[in-house]
Amino acid sequence: MSEQQQTEILGRYRVDGTIAAGGTATVHRAHDLRLGRDVALKRVRPGLGRAQHRLRLRDEGRLLADLRHPGLVRILDAAWEGHGAPYLVLELVDGPDLATVLADGPLDPQRVAAIGRDVASALAYLHSEGIVHRDVKPANVLLDPSGSARICDLGISLDVGEPDPHGRPGHTVGSLAYLAPEQVLGEAIGTAVDVFALGLLLLEALTGHREYSGPDDSSAWARVHRSPTIPISLGAAWTRLLAAMTARVPAERPSAADVAAHLEALLAVEDATSDVPTPAVTRTETARVGRHRAGRPVQDLAATVA
Repeated sequence: MSEQQQTEILGRYRVDGTIAAGGTATVHRAHDLRLGRDVALKRVRPGLGRAQHRLRLRDEGRLLADLRHPGLVRILDAAWEGHGAPYLVLELVDGPDLATVLADGPLDPQRVAAIGRDVASALAYLHSEGIVHRDVKPANVLLDPSGSARICDLGISLDVGEPDPHGRPGHTVGSLAYLAPEQVLGEAIGTAVDVFALGLLLLEALTGHREYSGPDDSSAWARVHRSPTIPISLGAAWTRLLAAMTARVPAERPSAADVAAHLEALLAVEDATSDVPTPAVTRTETARVGRHRAGRPVQDLAATVA
């Protein structure tokens, strides 16, 4: 770490180092000089001064200010003007993200169920508030010292049924490996995209394998043409749940609340491969979409390979 990084001061915050760097923003570990506590400070990456990135950060801060759920990272402060602005000051979750943990291989099914329950519960809360996260992936799931999972980065979230205020027509935003088929095809999206992404995340955590990998359009098209491969060795409870969550038709996926309830029931049994009834589909906010057909143009995917 350079001397400049060690001594950079933004308002009342001393920037101590980088925690994570994404496509448009960087999260730093910082110290609140007034209250004497460590925090996470998020700001647009240097060199990315485009108005849309600054506006997304502002919108994320204002959105977080209205949300309260134990599965979400809390916002503590924000600055829109002045040196280093705009930036958000967030609760510091002092633990690894799930992507870092999965780099060491798959996890025990009971641990995956606990993580999935926490994330699904947080998503259910967002959905009840009319919000689609749009970027559910392992790097956006933080594990606190108690092992509980917290979802972060609402920078590209949307109100259900609303167009992206900072996007472009035909331009899909998200992380390529976890996009739902309707995102790839440029169709209307709803909360079901988050359920699809969480299904892929859980499958990856159980198997150690990312189902749709690769940086190009062939990876994007793969989920349109085929469902993910779910090993029967995971047991009936997992295979049924994951198949439902990753259904290619959005209306056939369960709600996030039903997923959370299913995983809670799965955790209640000693063996996480035991049979548990598959949650019913209880989605109402998105109309049924017809089955996808080949031959439609793939969207311009402004997606991160993650």
